[in-house]
Amino acid sequence: MSQINAPVATFDFHSMAQLKNQARTNEEAVARKVGEQFEAMFIDMMMSSVREANKPMKSDLFASSSTDTYEEMYHKELSLHMASQGSFGIADWIVEQVKTKQQQTKAITDYELHQTPSAPTPQNTMLKDHYE
Repeated sequence: MSQINAPVATFDFHSMAQLKNQARTNEEAVARKVGEQFEAMFIDMMMSSVREANKPMKSDLFASSSTDTYEEMYHKELSLHMASQGSFGIADWIVEQVKTKQQQTKAITDYELHQTPSAPTPQNTMLKDHYE
């Protein structure tokens, strides 16, 4: 039932819960999917702004609520397609941020596991007194 690549609605809370569960095992793939959804929302918001800005220039010949609905649906699908193609690179950026976070967390964990507590020496106490 692991369908990370299946298209899902951006505001589908059930799909969001599934992604959260899948993130425990495959964080990078889920980050890609979330990044694509975010990128699609971003592109859709841009297209919505363009539609709104073009309203004064729209001809009365094509002005109808059904045309507006069709344009909105078309732009939503177009934004999903553009996001899946990585047109803006937002999803790639989010994946890189997740990878960097994972590497930093691993480095910190490795450091903490391999760090041996050192006994206080006169040099350590002198430095400590100097910086306090």
